[in-house]
Formats: sequence, structure tokens, C-alpha cells
Amino acid sequence: MDIMETKEFEGPEPFGLRIEHVLDEDPDLSFLGEYSSSWQEGAIDREELGDMERGELRYFIPGQHVPHSPKNWSHVSAAEKAKVVKQYGSLAAADEAYAMHDYERMERYNRGDWHMMGIVVTILKGAFKEVGNASLWGIESDSSAAYVEEVENDLMEEAGAEAGLPASTEWEEI
Repeated sequence: MDIMETKEFEGPEPFGLRIEHVLDEDPDLSFLGEYSSSWQEGAIDREELGDMERGELRYFIPGQHVPHSPKNWSHVSAAEKAKVVKQYGSLAAADEAYAMHDYERMERYNRGDWHMMGIVVTILKGAFKEVGNASLWGIESDSSAAYVEEVENDLMEEAGAEAGLPASTEWEEI
């Protein structure tokens, strides 16, 4: 497990708490899409864009948005659709822009600009006995600090409950 960051806290005696940000070494990025040697409808041609290196797969197949289908927008309100159409010209054009955004995001992932991680919270009784833990994986490393803090707080409460501690338990970072 590749731990990128660790924070430790003291709580009511004899409890301690540890928060770890852990690299997800095998994340599921299928929501963005996948690379392929075969073209299919909606594929982005990496060679045409000049992004393909020798030995790489030519096509990126977006995980969402293409091919365009009005059903993809059935959960969106008419007012929100109108905003999207005003910005992109049509829902189909918006789908294409979103698919390209996902492709660019995947390329940035491959360059190491961001990664996926898990946040692991462990409650310790004494120095070594784990009495509660909680984790959440699939967090993008460039998520806002506010989101990461919210996840940490939720996991602290969940791990604390498992350890039998009240939700109001206060922790002081050491």
C-alpha cells in the first residue's frame, strides 16, 4: 500500500486516530473511457489529434456521452437543458464536448497529473489495537480540499461509531 499522506490525532484516552491518503494502484477509470485499437461510433482518434505515440492504442472510446442519445438527458430538467444548449449549441454538441473532456482527463491521468486514491481512517485503542476503521476509494487526487475534508470527517464519524465512540468525539491533530 503506497501511503501518500498520514495525519494522526489524539482523542479521549486511550484512543487515537489515523487518517491515510493511499494511492489507488489499480483504479477503475471506465467512467472516463478506455483505449482501443478498433474504431467504434463515438471514438476519438488519437492519431488524428497527434496524441498517439508509437505502440499506443489509436482510439479512445468515451465511457459516457457518445454516441449521443436523447435518453442520456432524460434526468435533466428542461431549464438545465436550455442552459446546455445555449452554451454548446445542442445537446449532441455538449455530449461531444463532454466526451472530449473525459479523453483529456484520461490523458492527464496517464501523464501523472492526477491519480486516484483512497482515504482510510483507523481508530486505535492504545498504540496498536485497531478498534474501528472506515475507508472510501475512487477519490480524485485533485478534488477540492473541502471535499477531501468532508470525506475525512464522515469517515472519522463512521470509524468512531464502529469503535463505540459518540459522533461528538473531538480529535486533536498531533
